[in-house]
Amino acid sequence: MLNDMEAHKEFVNALKEVQILLKSAEASVEFRNSEPERYIAYIKAAILLMAGKFENFLESVVVEYVDEVNQMKLASSAIPHHLRLYHSFNLLKEFDSLKAPQKHEKTRGIFESLGILWGKDDAFDALDIECKFAYGKHGEAEVQKLFKIVGIDDVFAAIDVMVTDDSNSEEEVSVLIKVDFKGIFNSVSHIRNNIIHQDASPSITPGDVRKYMAALEAFAQELSLHLRNSLDKLAENPVGAVT
Repeated sequence: MLNDMEAHKEFVNALKEVQILLKSAEASVEFRNSEPERYIAYIKAAILLMAGKFENFLESVVVEYVDEVNQMKLASSAIPHHLRLYHSFNLLKEFDSLKAPQKHEKTRGIFESLGILWGKDDAFDALDIECKFAYGKHGEAEVQKLFKIVGIDDVFAAIDVMVTDDSNSEEEVSVLIKVDFKGIFNSVSHIRNNIIHQDASPSITPGDVRKYMAALEAFAQELSLHLRNSLDKLAENPVGAVT
């Protein structure tokens, strides 16, 4: 795909590992009665790996977006307001956590940076924004919070997810249908949490996991395109770049 986000390419490649686990699960179906733990172990591992890879993609694609804005060296006034705010919040949070001697040493640098970003119109390439989920949190609310950084108020509403409808296998031409991605994401998160916290063994098949994976991949692709379009618009802004 042209002009794809690198984070998306890496995610697609990472899903190959999940496919390996699913193929192993399918190969162990014959042992489902004699050695049920073998089959379910592959299923559980596939779910955990898939969810982990997706979470990593979400963080990585936001980091990549911020990095690319920095590379543009836009005039500070051309940097989107939300990015300037998150950068400022991060600096002030860092300042608040410093001990007294460190505050005296670093105060000038922090406020000089904020002065360039808000008071001048010079080239700025030092956006420093925390693009990680809060420790131990990775649910729907955390995902929405993460993408507010890049100006998407509700990422689940902003990104349409289309997957192949396989309900009628007799159709010669594949048909794409829109799915409730937020519901799918919450379902995967629920299964993952039950495995981690309760050692639950979900009663799902490799085919079910593949359907989840197709939806996650479709979301990642559409989100990648959305962010790439946003970056392209910034790059085309004649007021933006300062040489």
